[in-house]
Amino acid sequence: MNKKMDLLKWVFHIIVFFVAFIFILGEFILPKEIKNDTHFELFEAPWKMIRQDGTTMDIRIPGIYPAERNEIVTVETVLPEDIKENLFLCFRSNRQDMELYVDNELRQSYSTEKSRLFGHSSPGAFVFLKIKEGDGGKTLRVTYQTDTAYSGNLQEIFYGDIMGIWSYQFKERGEELIVAILLLILGIISILGSWGLHFCYHKPLELEYLGWGVTFAAFWMIADSVFRQLLFPNISAVNDMAFVMVMLLPFPFLIYMNEVQKRRYNVLYVVISALVALDIVVCITLQFLNLVDFSDSIAVFAGFCGISIILIIVTCIMDCIKGYIAQYKLVAIGVLGAAVACVIQLVLYFQRIANSSGVMIALGMIFLLVISCINTIRDIFHMENEKKQAIYANEAKAQFLANMSHEIRTPINAVLGMDEMILQESKEPNVLEYATDIHNAGKTLLSLINDILDFSKIESGKMEILPVNYDLSHLISDSYNMVAKRAEEKGLEFILENDTTLPCKLHGDEVRLRQVLVNLLTNAVKYTKEGSIRMSVQGKRLEDNQLLLQISVQDTGIGITKENCEKLFDSFQRVDEKRNRNIEGTGLGLSITKQIVSLMQGSISVDSEYGKGSVFKVEIPQHIVDDSPVGNFSLKMDAIIHEIPQTKETLIAPEGRILVVDDVDMNLKVFFGLLKQTQIQIDMVSSGYEALEMVRTKKYHIIFLDHMMPQMDGLETFKAMKQLKDNQNTETPVIMLTANAIVGIREKYIQEGFSDYLSKPVQRKQLYNIIRKHLPKEYILDSEEVPLLAKEKSVEKVEVIEEVEAIEKEENHNVTTSPDLFTVFDFLDTKTGLMYCGDSEDFYLEILKTSLDNDRTSLILEAYEQQDWQQYGICMHSLKSTSLSIGANKLSERAKALEMAVKEERLDYVQQEHDSFLKEYQELLQKIEKGLVSLQAGNMHHRP
Repeated sequence: MNKKMDLLKWVFHIIVFFVAFIFILGEFILPKEIKNDTHFELFEAPWKMIRQDGTTMDIRIPGIYPAERNEIVTVETVLPEDIKENLFLCFRSNRQDMELYVDNELRQSYSTEKSRLFGHSSPGAFVFLKIKEGDGGKTLRVTYQTDTAYSGNLQEIFYGDIMGIWSYQFKERGEELIVAILLLILGIISILGSWGLHFCYHKPLELEYLGWGVTFAAFWMIADSVFRQLLFPNISAVNDMAFVMVMLLPFPFLIYMNEVQKRRYNVLYVVISALVALDIVVCITLQFLNLVDFSDSIAVFAGFCGISIILIIVTCIMDCIKGYIAQYKLVAIGVLGAAVACVIQLVLYFQRIANSSGVMIALGMIFLLVISCINTIRDIFHMENEKKQAIYANEAKAQFLANMSHEIRTPINAVLGMDEMILQESKEPNVLEYATDIHNAGKTLLSLINDILDFSKIESGKMEILPVNYDLSHLISDSYNMVAKRAEEKGLEFILENDTTLPCKLHGDEVRLRQVLVNLLTNAVKYTKEGSIRMSVQGKRLEDNQLLLQISVQDTGIGITKENCEKLFDSFQRVDEKRNRNIEGTGLGLSITKQIVSLMQGSISVDSEYGKGSVFKVEIPQHIVDDSPVGNFSLKMDAIIHEIPQTKETLIAPEGRILVVDDVDMNLKVFFGLLKQTQIQIDMVSSGYEALEMVRTKKYHIIFLDHMMPQMDGLETFKAMKQLKDNQNTETPVIMLTANAIVGIREKYIQEGFSDYLSKPVQRKQLYNIIRKHLPKEYILDSEEVPLLAKEKSVEKVEVIEEVEAIEKEENHNVTTSPDLFTVFDFLDTKTGLMYCGDSEDFYLEILKTSLDNDRTSLILEAYEQQDWQQYGICMHSLKSTSLSIGANKLSERAKALEMAVKEERLDYVQQEHDSFLKEYQELLQKIEKGLVSLQAGNMHHRP
């Protein structure tokens, strides 16, 4: 396919070159087929001027002769005998009405008095008189009249055919038109380019205003050129527009320079801009009222152009003195060049040189525009770098959230998981009280982390609204019950009221809606010391079976001041911080709530009285699914609570088989503890390679696969599973088990082919729901079947299990209570090791034993000798974490340094440090082995 496209490209180039060759051959080499014979010359003849008082005088044309306003100036001459018919005499009007007579026969006239809307005089134009047969020797009389003193301003007269006359004009003045059109094109390109860059970089560019200024100047030049009657059908309108363009000209340049100079002289620029605007309004008004023509006001707005130029130059000089000019030195050079050109053009205007060329100002504009474009390109490079840095910063933030999510949520998983088992198994009231406090604190910490992750998701535009059909009673009940206990503990009255005619089932994002309600209710409880919380649920029916769900949460709390209400929904903003410093929170709750409500096309508002309480109101459109009345929430609350299946917390599936893959032993233990009462058959492995072996030999109903694992991570393991020919679990649901709760991670896993996603820290309810969702229904026992299962156990099996558990408990007790732990392992940071083991001495000793069993000396040596640096780095990565988990901090740091050296290909460092590192690692293992032997001997000595 690529070769075919390359062939087509060659064909395209051949065709282009062939067409170009034919054109050049035909136009420049072959003989001319049509000869355009044109005629042009200046008409020079003796003229006689006849004044209104009857006096006459001999004159020459062109020439300027004194005349009064509205005076009719008449000139006469005799047409030559040899003058040719069908040629033209071309007279140029300089804002004059004209009449052309041949032997008292009116042959041609020019006046815009009846066609123009405003003004007193006709705009300048070319007036053509066609020569007829027999005109030779006849008297030619021309009258000039204008509302100004220009009646005696007589321009040169041309003689020839139409094409010849215009060709002469183009030869003499064509560069003005060409430069003006070029300027217009450049101005439009600058404006459109600035808009495009604004769209791409979300930042306005000063170049846009310069583009407008250049466009105004270009249009003025075109509208004021001698060719305007060839380009525009109404000369009066385009003539007026030429003056308006000159009046508007200072505006964009003042704005441009004010922005370039970072508004340091904003007052001066605003004052001059306001005067320019006032001048425009006054001049246009006078023109519309036919009081003063634009042509009579040109000195005024030309003066404002001069003042604007002076202001720009003065501010540039001031910036040069202050040292700011370096910020826009290229633009300053461009401004200087344009200013010189403008001054020259203004001098021409003040000298009232008729139809003075605008080439100078156009060249100055082009110079400024080119310089400014260069400066803009430089700014674009800066913006591109800033954009890249912003992307890198967002990626770094995402990576930071990934790391923090994994590093924070993993220990929370351990804390909440172990605490869950304490709550299940302990019978001591004081222990249960402590465990409950730990549970509540852990939930609060998890809530704070989730707020940050939700905010990141919204900020990046990855927050999705997923509408489903839901029961309104259950939504309100869940939200109520999540906060009711806390309100009760504070002695607050919790009132729930609703419109009983609301539809019972709606369609919307139940999860996000519940999050909004819980956030509002939680805030109400947090900031209310005494009194009541009232939640009211109402609705307003809309068209197309829609309901505007209206929920208000009212409290009798501390209230909010009016000035604080304005910043209440800002991110990371906590109002009245001094008074509320003891109330926990990130300041993200209401910001997230508002943004979620906006995503659901709703609105949120607050009405508060400081010291007396607040009312938060939310309105969110929902689709009606079932219009049956919902009834009274308060009366149905108990029924709804009992309706929720309690079996969600009780799951029995003794025939279910699951595989859990996680490189952290503690995570495996927590996972096992959460499923301990389910009697599910659990196989646990700590690497992707082991998982591949397991799926070859055994059929599972669910596989839980951790993401961040050394050697082969979860994604690589999953892909490898798909490629296994003897995999018995090709249809088995694979659940991604990870603490990486960052923006877009769920979508990534689903796209990779995982059946579902379970975020750490794992909660029992979520875990049970996942299992219920993916475990075949026939493997889950009904509540009536659970007692039968216990009866089927043999007495001998029960006794054996109880005996083994008793022995293990006794051994664990003896080890855990050993007084020699810190003394025996004094070469380790035992406190750090215990911290990574949930402060469990039993678990710490188990990890120490595991570190001996997983001696990696031979793997390291083999990788080093074979120069397999990838495997060497993997070994260092593994030792880095395992060493830290037992408190071998120094060895962990050395392993980390070697891992980074491998990644950065600093092999000289690896070769320099390898021997001493391996020696230190072996000595550590020997010390651990001696310590375990010594500790075991001590435990045996303490046995009764």
